[in-house]
Amino acid sequence: MLSVSWLQQSICDVCVCLALIVFTDGRYIGSVLDRNGLRPSRFYVSKSNFMYMASEVGVANVSADEVVQKGRLKPGRLLLIDTKSGVFVKDEIIKEEIAMLRPVASWIEQEVLPLSLFIIIITTITIVIICFVSSYIYDHQTLQLFKVLGHVKNFSE
Repeated sequence: MLSVSWLQQSICDVCVCLALIVFTDGRYIGSVLDRNGLRPSRFYVSKSNFMYMASEVGVANVSADEVVQKGRLKPGRLLLIDTKSGVFVKDEIIKEEIAMLRPVASWIEQEVLPLSLFIIIITTITIVIICFVSSYIYDHQTLQLFKVLGHVKNFSE
């Protein structure tokens, strides 16, 4: 059985090209940040049960005594709120559920070649090409024979 961390890593490998994405379906509101964390994402949760999220602090005009929670979305993390139940869903739980939907880890294990195997394959192909090409290269003696037989014109020694 693969560990959850390996499954989570598999999802991250698939999503490596993403920056910051914010999404909703009406019930769930969420965002995901890439592993490099190049796009800042900060959030506040107010006493009135509103969440404010922006790339910079101070975008929303919320007084400090109104804020019950503040934070930032860390690199490689997901933020998900279930508006029906009014709770934050933890990053680890989301990734575990997503990873269990499809056999992503086994797909990567089956389809991704390790660098050492890739080097062996490229080396083998190169050797085959060199052997094939060199079998059609004529040496000096063969060209002289062709000259004698009249197959090569203007041959200089």
